[in-house]
Amino acid sequence: MYSGSRIVGGEYYVQNKYPFLVEIVRNKDYMFTGVYEHHCGGSLITVRNVISAGHCFHTSGCTMGEYGVRLGLHNRNDPGVGVIVNLHISRPQNYYFDGNTAINDIAMVTLPISVDFNHNIMPVYLPSPELDVTEQDVIIAGWGAEKFAGVSTMSPKELHTKVTSNSLCPDPTHLCTHTWEQTACSGDSGGPVVWLDPQTNWYTLVGVVSNGDFCVGHVPATQTRVTAYLTWIQDRLTAPLPLCTM
Repeated sequence: MYSGSRIVGGEYYVQNKYPFLVEIVRNKDYMFTGVYEHHCGGSLITVRNVISAGHCFHTSGCTMGEYGVRLGLHNRNDPGVGVIVNLHISRPQNYYFDGNTAINDIAMVTLPISVDFNHNIMPVYLPSPELDVTEQDVIIAGWGAEKFAGVSTMSPKELHTKVTSNSLCPDPTHLCTHTWEQTACSGDSGGPVVWLDPQTNWYTLVGVVSNGDFCVGHVPATQTRVTAYLTWIQDRLTAPLPLCTM
């Protein structure tokens, strides 16, 4: 399975700058032993819900102990940040990903408990349906490797990049970003692409990291456009779900 995208380039940032950033981990040996390793990123949107990429999960429904999330995390070695398991994963019915082509590459992760907000854990704002960030500056954040086939960084990085014109990214469900020789690569797919609203100074989730360009930053990277899935997101937030337990 495709392991996600990591940031090539970018800069390290101070703790708690993006308190909505979530680490998604996976059982290292897939035997539910409780030994987890970094897998993807995500964005907290409510007390129980995280938005990530569909391809970060090999199936929908209850994941039991296979996947987990860590909230309020900066340094991944922090032993004080535990793993929440027994997640429920929802993906669009016509989701498709083959390692190169991504269709409806978005997922809703529902936690088994409600989390308490604090200065380390806060939700990101969802965009209004009419928000257009074409040619606007956006930020991608995550614990990414700094080169192809590298290891994930212990502390997250931020990449300031720009949304391309729609002529370069005609699919209405895609949001393309580009900064020369700085891009997403392999390990933090599902992480946030956020726009800083100059009126409110609040971050708004406009994209979900999906596909890079083989870690070189020579062509636009394809992200999932959040405004295209607002109805689906609202439906998932109100849908009755089974209680996922071990």
